[in-house]
Amino acid sequence: MSAVVDNLQLIDSLHYAMDYIPKRALRFFSALENQQETVSLLVEEIEEVLEHPAEFVEEGSQFLFYALMILGHFRSKEAIPLIRELGFLDQEAIDELLGERLFDSVSLAIAQIFSEEIDRLKVLIEDVSMDECIRATCVQSIIYLYGQRVLSRDHVVAYFINLLKKPREKISFFYEVIINASLILHPKEMIEEIRKIVSEGIIDASDVSLEDVEEFLAMDAKDVIAEGKEAFKADLDDLVAYFESIEGFHQGSSVERNEACPCGSGVKYKKCCY
Repeated sequence: MSAVVDNLQLIDSLHYAMDYIPKRALRFFSALENQQETVSLLVEEIEEVLEHPAEFVEEGSQFLFYALMILGHFRSKEAIPLIRELGFLDQEAIDELLGERLFDSVSLAIAQIFSEEIDRLKVLIEDVSMDECIRATCVQSIIYLYGQRVLSRDHVVAYFINLLKKPREKISFFYEVIINASLILHPKEMIEEIRKIVSEGIIDASDVSLEDVEEFLAMDAKDVIAEGKEAFKADLDDLVAYFESIEGFHQGSSVERNEACPCGSGVKYKKCCY
């Protein structure tokens, strides 16, 4: 019974980790010996969040973010249906539950979740009924899969060209993400399709312009490609180390070292989640 209570307490700490990294919960839930139980607990709680998003938005819950990162750590295929369901949330709910972390961190989690299911990831990217930000995040995941050497440069370039050739959508942001993501590939093969997109006025030139693309193409291809792979080689093997490596993540915590840890462990912050 105590183990159940402790697990629920750890789940709660993921919900309310506002200004600290919930290291105790991350260490427990990311441990290989706890994988089966963890995945089951997290999937069940995510389903609750997705069914009643307004309640969790009102509470300021951080759970969805941390849960997706943990499932990404395990490369859990059980999370795949949840990512699709996430794509049908209200845009405001997505912003409140995930915010800016959607592109810089959740995209990495999605990459690892779909690392052996690339075709299913592409289905989400091409599903025009889904939220454009979730689709764009999945595009960013393709780049992480390239950086992790799961996908080759040729594969990614060919896929991006295919996306740009599809019937036009009236969603500038989606195309902007594809073009921006492609820059690290030194995408000379994409330039004609990019020119068409720009000439049609679909994208906002203040976010990405033809000049930006041509500037990258003027650089040494080997250098651009090598730097791109280095920039997107991150993984989630060590979750605590990943969060600690993110500049500014929860810096300036209001919790003092000698105060009780906000995760609810009953010990001092400096001996728990500090």
